[in-house]
Parts: sequence; C-alpha cells; structure tokens
Amino acid sequence: MSFTDFFTKTVLFKSFLPKAQASFVLGAIERSEHEYFEEKMRELDEVIQSMPDVYAQDGLGDDAIIHLHYFTGGCDWYVTAKDVVNPDDGQLVVATEQHQAFGFVNFNDPQNAEFGYIPISALREHPLIELDFHWEPKTVAEIKKSINSPSLST
Repeated sequence: MSFTDFFTKTVLFKSFLPKAQASFVLGAIERSEHEYFEEKMRELDEVIQSMPDVYAQDGLGDDAIIHLHYFTGGCDWYVTAKDVVNPDDGQLVVATEQHQAFGFVNFNDPQNAEFGYIPISALREHPLIELDFHWEPKTVAEIKKSINSPSLST
C-alpha cells in the first residue's frame, strides 16, 4: 500500500486535517519533502488515535492535556478530547467521523478564552485554519499562562 493510500484512510485525514492543508500534504508527498510529511502524518495520526474521549479528562480543568492545536491569525483552538457518540446500546464510543471535539479556545482575547466544544468539521472547511504540525502536548494551565503573559515587544 502506498503512503498516499494509507494517509487518505487515516482518522487524521478523514476527520481532523483541514482540507486545504490535506491537499498541500498530498502534493508534498509527491515531492522531495515526502519523508518529513510521511513521518509527521503518521505521528499526528497516532496522537489522534490515542487522544482521550471527551469525558476522559472531565473535571481536570486547567490540568487537562491539549493534544492538538489549530490556528489562524490570532485565533487558537486547543483540542483536549475527541468526540464520542452514544449508540442505541447506551455505550459511549469514539465517533468515527469527528464533527466536534472538546477543548480550550482563544479568539485573540485572553480574558474571554474558554472551554467548550470545537466544531472540527467547520475548522476543516476554512481555507486559512491550520493544524499545528509542530505542537507538543501542554496543559491548559501552560497555555493560559502563555496567553496572559505581557508582550515582549519593544
């Protein structure tokens, strides 16, 4: 199976990666950057596969771990958990297609940044929103501290 075939079947590609970014990655896989992008896409898919469901970090508040980061301009969406569904049998299972996730959102206004559901399907459609390929997991407390720090500009 080619990497392109593998990649287009991943949860990352189908449910989390913004469509414009996915198109870029598919093109990059065909060029000299393919090794970097193949490794990065496998890494991100593993992060998503191992990310907790929406209730697993319930009650942790600022100690919740942020697994994914989306951004554009001064807006940031920090994903702490995947969505779950409640099928007829009453058991919660991870949704096969992510329409939303849970996390912490900052629209360039630290005083009004808050926890809530994040519309992953809408983020994927927006041409300027990107999934941060260089994100390292952090707690919400670490993000709050960084967005509330005074600017270092002179």
